[in-house]
Amino acid sequence: MIVVYFVLTIIALLLAVVLIRTVCFKPNCQPTPETSEIVFEKDSAVAALQKLVQFKTVSYYDKSLEDEEQFEGFEKALKELYPAVFKE
Repeated sequence: MIVVYFVLTIIALLLAVVLIRTVCFKPNCQPTPETSEIVFEKDSAVAALQKLVQFKTVSYYDKSLEDEEQFEGFEKALKELYPAVFKE
């Protein structure tokens, strides 16, 4: 019976420590990051995405079922529509 009281005492002390530390916790104040508005041309972005979605780029485990021309056309269109990405 003494062992049960000892275990309960240990659990009560642990719970008390956790509760006290929780009450005393104060998070560090961090500055909010500066945000800048992103400016882009919505119509041209939509048009570019529309062109890319038209490619039938479905991959299979069996490579003979894939249309390789669609994948090549997709890559070519990506390079044409987003040249800044391919400069890097």
